Amino acid sequence: MAFSPNAKLMASGSKDRTVKLWDVSTGHLVRTLSDPLAVSVESVAISPDGKKLAAGWERGEVQLWDLASGNILRTIFAHSDQVKSLSFSSDGKWLASGSSDKAVKL
Repeated sequence: MAFSPNAKLMASGSKDRTVKLWDVSTGHLVRTLSDPLAVSVESVAISPDGKKLAAGWERGEVQLWDLASGNILRTIFAHSDQVKSLSFSSDGKWLASGSSDKAVKL
């Protein structure tokens, strides 16, 4: 799970192949992001400007999403196993991913 910088949204990843965005104040579902070719979501992170979301998938992919449009901006085949951790740098220029393959990548 990850909160947006303004704490208005929370993102959650799931085994049902979706990332869900929730309104923190109401608890209502705002948007569902999904990729029909992907498997379970293992990790999520929201950029410091609140404009992008990164999702780490079971097969090692990292996807970058535009939160305003809900579109996939980029898919990176970063790891050979589950992406268990994602973190943006404070300026949003870097995204680090950690995996069950025992690697950390930028």
